[in-house]
Amino acid sequence: MVPIKSAKTALIVTVAVILAATLFGSHRSLNALRKDALAVLEQGEYGDGVGVRSDLARRGDVCANLCTVARNNGLGESDAYRRLSAQVEAFRAGELDAELEEPAQALMEALSGLPLSERDQRHLSNFQAELGSIRDTIRRDKYTQMAQDFNTGTLAAFPANLLSRLTGVRPLPVYT
Repeated sequence: MVPIKSAKTALIVTVAVILAATLFGSHRSLNALRKDALAVLEQGEYGDGVGVRSDLARRGDVCANLCTVARNNGLGESDAYRRLSAQVEAFRAGELDAELEEPAQALMEALSGLPLSERDQRHLSNFQAELGSIRDTIRRDKYTQMAQDFNTGTLAAFPANLLSRLTGVRPLPVYT
């Protein structure tokens, strides 16, 4: 091994090593926090599989059922139906952040203006209640709090706000 003979070269090597160690360490630390939150998204706070992911799946199922009721009541060609149907398909294709709430509300409003059977009227009422319940459950979920803390606390604070950009650590998705 050849010793470094120049003080300038030694300083450059030292700074490079410190910079690399800082970036590597911050990347690992921030990703570990991110991974912990994503585990709660998937498995829930208690690791029982009941978390935001399962709530999102329930919301997708309710919206798919809403589409069926709308199609059966002659709204299969409406814009509201097409919008919600497209979002349900996007969700089922893996887009967890597919916007379902707004198109579902629009389709429920369109359905409420129709003369529905008593059964479909009950379905519509149940869809509204179920979507509201799911929304509230997601808002209170441990993952939602962890994601908000990670995004607005950890990643927003110095030096993580700079290091996260340099190391490619992204904010967590927050579902509502």
